[in-house]
This record gives sequence, structure tokens and C-alpha cells, in this order.
Amino acid sequence: MGWLACSSSSSTVGAGPTDASVDATRDGSGAGLFTLGVPCTDSIASIYGDPGSLPPDHGHVIKCAVEPDVAKSDMQAAATQGLSTDDPPAMNIGYVGKPFTSGAHVYRILYRTERGDPNNSPGYSSARVFIPDTPRAAGRLPLLVASHATSGQAGHCAPSEASKTMSAPWALDDIETYLYPIVGLGLPVIMPDLAGYSNFGAPGNPPSAYAQYLDVGKSTLDGARALAKMFPAAFSGKVALIGHSQGGHSALSALAIQPMYAPDVDIAAVATLSPLWLSQRSWGAILAVASSYPLATSPTPNAVSIWYHYTHGELLDGPGHGLDPFQPAAQALIKSFVATDCDSQNWDGSPGSEYPDLQAAAKTALDLFDPAFVKSVAYAAALGTACPAGDPVCAKWTQRYVEDRPHLSTNVPILVEYGSADDTIPPDRMACVTDRLKQDHVAYSFCLRPGIGHEGILREAGSDVVDWIVSKTMGEPAPPACAETDANLTNDAGVPIACSTPPPND
Repeated sequence: MGWLACSSSSSTVGAGPTDASVDATRDGSGAGLFTLGVPCTDSIASIYGDPGSLPPDHGHVIKCAVEPDVAKSDMQAAATQGLSTDDPPAMNIGYVGKPFTSGAHVYRILYRTERGDPNNSPGYSSARVFIPDTPRAAGRLPLLVASHATSGQAGHCAPSEASKTMSAPWALDDIETYLYPIVGLGLPVIMPDLAGYSNFGAPGNPPSAYAQYLDVGKSTLDGARALAKMFPAAFSGKVALIGHSQGGHSALSALAIQPMYAPDVDIAAVATLSPLWLSQRSWGAILAVASSYPLATSPTPNAVSIWYHYTHGELLDGPGHGLDPFQPAAQALIKSFVATDCDSQNWDGSPGSEYPDLQAAAKTALDLFDPAFVKSVAYAAALGTACPAGDPVCAKWTQRYVEDRPHLSTNVPILVEYGSADDTIPPDRMACVTDRLKQDHVAYSFCLRPGIGHEGILREAGSDVVDWIVSKTMGEPAPPACAETDANLTNDAGVPIACSTPPPND
């Protein structure tokens, strides 16, 4: 595959000066590797408003706003102090990797992409961009796209808005311990929100479809194109994708559709941290075992099932059809939940504190989903049985569940970082991830971190992930091999942990 070429120009990314100077004025008037190639005079608020008429070329930067620079020392302090929130509290750690070597220039942008609906409708995604003030090396650099974890599907849940004063402060720690190590170690990175967050609720702009492989994959790949257009002289043409949790699904989905959707994007490496690369039947299967997942004590799987079904309905079936899977009496609550609640925004660890609106109204998902929908999808999803003849609801949703974890046909190296104490994607579910990678015969390496949880993996592995990416894209030495791999995913008796089903690991 070729270098990532800007589709609006005949030139190829990487054709430019080889010095590593950075334009200090940040207005595009200076000379240097990171001289802006697009106007950047918009307000931050405009990034989340009506984009106007959409340009035809994917990755086109529609709006660009400059944010304050972040000093190296401030980034290092924020990453170190940004503790994880794993259980028990003794597991909570901040960034423990290499000292940062760079501060950051920061931008907020809106760029053109495409939705995952049957019409391939035009779309747009907001994003945050971090550019090193001290690049990793002289000359052109790889381009990194970081995919965010679950944040909620409402517009104000967009990770790009995370700050201590904005409406998404709970996402700030992950940015500080996810993006800061990348730019702090000298590499440029963009984190797309995904289409559907900016201008949330506007006509023709359905919410981002949770784990819908085309919807998230296209926004991810067009994020690479957008960053290349911002700095057309800066990049070597090599692209690396990074994803944590749900973001791991987004990154691997992008890898799966790249040959079809973005053959100009040369993906050289994909790094995932606790990736949610599971059978998406899970969100239908939970309805078959709803009593085992009460909302009071297992709110997150229920929330994800709601987000998955509602957002798929809105994107794929049309406006208003996101409510089709739910009981009429619960539909107003569901619509409000999707438009209001962000991931874990109120959680303090006590029952009823994570999604209080849902938890006050329902004991299990069966109090929210329509019984006819449950009858159609629950057991087919959980057991992998064939849909009854003449049940179009079962057939439609089963097809979606299966399509949303596409097979990978690639030689691109993949890294999986995982903590043995992860209780969000526990070891028996991570075994499903590695089973699928083995089934697809991909070139993956697995690093098992003993005693590390789902959030802690960002803090523990961030520095090594950057070094691994640099080894694949810049020829620097690879980090030392991990002492433990997926071969060490065993129980106390030393027996390998098997993939937990149902649902089927298809």
C-alpha cells in the first residue's frame, strides 16, 4: 500500500522539508515541518455547531480552532497524578513510563467523513489534535490515530470536550494518561470523537452508532486523512492506530475496512489496550440472562446494550427507529438516557449511582426492552441458534451482531496490552479476543501485565506502546518483550482460561 495521500491534492504526504522545526506562530505563516496547511481561526464552540455544506473530499478540515499549548512539565504532572479507577483502590496508579521529552500544541477540528448507513451518507467528526513541540526525530514522522473508550453517546460526552470545567470531566484522566504520553514522547496524534457527536441531534446526523464497525471505522480512517491535511509536510506516510477498550474495537474495525474504504491510508501498526473485540451478540445475549445483570449492580453492560441497539436503529433504520427495540412505556426514558447520560458520570461505587435514571426505573433490562424484541433476539444471540423462519427482527439484528466484529485479513502487526486484574473485560472474555485473532491468522503480540486493571493498563503500558509503534514505523529498537503473554492467561491451577460463551465466539 502507498503513503497516505491527501485526496484534494496531487502531492503525497511526506513530500516536504526534512527539518523538525515547529511553526511557533501556529497560524500557518511560518516555515517548518508542522506548518499548518489549513486555516485555523475558528472558535472552539463552532466545532460543535452546524458545519454548513459539507465538502466532497473525506478528511477535509471543515473547521479548526487553536487551543493553548501544554508544557511538557504540566503534561508529565497530569499524567502521573491521573490515577486509574480500578478496584480495589490499591490498584490505582498514574503514568509510570518514560519521562516526557515534549510539550504540545493543541487544536480542535471538525472534519468530513462518511456514515456507516446503507447510503454511505456524508458525515462529520470533531477531534482533538496534539502536536509535539519537540518532535521525536528530525524529519517526517508517523501519524497516530487514537480511538477513545466508551464515553456515552450524547453530544456532550464527546471526549474532545473533556476538561476540568467542560461537561465531560470524567474523560480528562484518560486523555492525560492516553494522549499525553504519545505527544509527550514526541509523536503527533489525533483523537476523533466519531461522527454523530458534533452538532448532536441535528437532522441527518444520527448519534454515533456504538461499535457499528463501518460507522466507527470510517471516522477513524478519515481522522488520519484530516491530520495529514493539517500538516501536509510533516508525515512519513505511515499510520498507526491505537485503541483502548471500545477504542480497540474502533481501531480494529478501521483496520478491517481500510482496503475497501481508505486504500490510501498506509496502516503500519495497530496497538490495542484491553480491546472490546468481542462478539457483539453480547448486547443481545444479555437479554437472555437479564436476572444475572441487575441494573443496581451491573449497570454498564445494560447501558452498553441500550446504546448499541438505540444507535444502530437510528443509523441503519432511520430517525425514530432507535426506539423500536424498547417498550413504549420506557421509550421516553431511553431517548433521554441516550441524549443525557455519559459513561460513569455519577458513579461513586454505590448501587444506583452510575445511571440513576435507569436504575430508578428498572430492575433489569427486561423492564426496558420490548418483550417481542427480547423473544426474537435474546436466545438466538446467546446460543447462536438459527432465527425462526419468518422472523425478520431476529435475522436483522443477528446479522448486525456478526458484522460488527469483521474478520481481519492483514499482515499489519497488532499489539494487545492487557492487565490480568481487568474486571471490565475479564480474562475469560479476553480469551475470546485472542481466539478470534488466532482464527484470522493475524500477526499479533500479547503483553500480559500482572495485577493491572482496565484503566491501569493505560498508565502502565503507555510508554511501551509508543516505543512499540516507533519500532514499527521509524525503525527504532523495539521495547523488551513482555515476560508474560496470552499463554499465561491461566487459572490458579495453571489451566488455560477458555473463552466464555454464550454468546458464540463467531
